[in-house]
Amino acid sequence: MRLPRPRATYANVAATAALFIAVGGGAVAFADSPTVIHGCVTKPGISGQGTVKILQPGASCNPETQDPLDWNQQGIQGVQGPAGSPDTPQQVLDKIVQVDGQGSGLDSSFLDGIDSTGFLRNTGKAVDADKLDGINSTSFVKRGTASGGTIGLSSIAANKCSDVQLGIGSLKVGDIIVLNVASGDSLPKNLTFQELDIPADGVLNVRVCNGSSTASVADSDIKLRWYAFRP
Repeated sequence: MRLPRPRATYANVAATAALFIAVGGGAVAFADSPTVIHGCVTKPGISGQGTVKILQPGASCNPETQDPLDWNQQGIQGVQGPAGSPDTPQQVLDKIVQVDGQGSGLDSSFLDGIDSTGFLRNTGKAVDADKLDGINSTSFVKRGTASGGTIGLSSIAANKCSDVQLGIGSLKVGDIIVLNVASGDSLPKNLTFQELDIPADGVLNVRVCNGSSTASVADSDIKLRWYAFRP
């Protein structure tokens, strides 16, 4: 009984050719270069299909019954690829550093696409930390001093005002001062006073008025409390 012949493919043809050469087949390889071997393989449907023939120099395949087949002498081991980069990892890094940074496209100087200038440094301060509702602190009045003392007033005639100058050492020209009688004390009856101005550092002009028809009583121990604010 005759077994059917297995169908030839280019894969088993190439394998057969390699085996044929390896076991010392009688054919002589023809190469037009140190690496390429030329041969022919019988076409399917032709008697002896799949048979590989090594071409002699100057010979060619029969186009009606054969297909050309070329392969590399190093095909069993594979063709040597191009050499890899000769650079060491450090040399590669040194090259990347040359193009790293703003506009390089590497994005290595960004965090989530944000440049380092967009982050608060550990030595910096919070954004807008020196402002209140967006207004710089220089726009607000600062408290200069807060203190108290005792003054004496002579009698003020009926329906008269008298300007008194008080010495308050911590005051500065341009300060805004709020002057009050200390808690638990009071001005002589019918007297009122009003802060006028600070003509010089440490000096406050006050106007004391008696709006009644009777002269006020003199008082040498009037306790005052003041608050100064500095623009």
